[in-house]
Amino acid sequence: MQRALTIQEFQQVYRIARTKIYEQIESGQLKAVKIGKKTVIRVDDAEKWLAALKPVELNESTRANAVSRHRPKVGSKSRLRP
Repeated sequence: MQRALTIQEFQQVYRIARTKIYEQIESGQLKAVKIGKKTVIRVDDAEKWLAALKPVELNESTRANAVSRHRPKVGSKSRLRP
């Protein structure tokens, strides 16, 4: 069982930019270790980091905008490409 993720694997799993990953490591919010020249993040540390993230709080106007962006406009034709 894999117990650590490379930076590239972490990036793919959590959909976060490489620069942001290193910012999180440098700020101490995300723990990483070195194995030779390779930087890895233990799976347990990745889960702790994720659990510590601040939840997004939407106010009413933000929520209304988010909903309206995902609804098709009345009378508009979808431009889906085959």
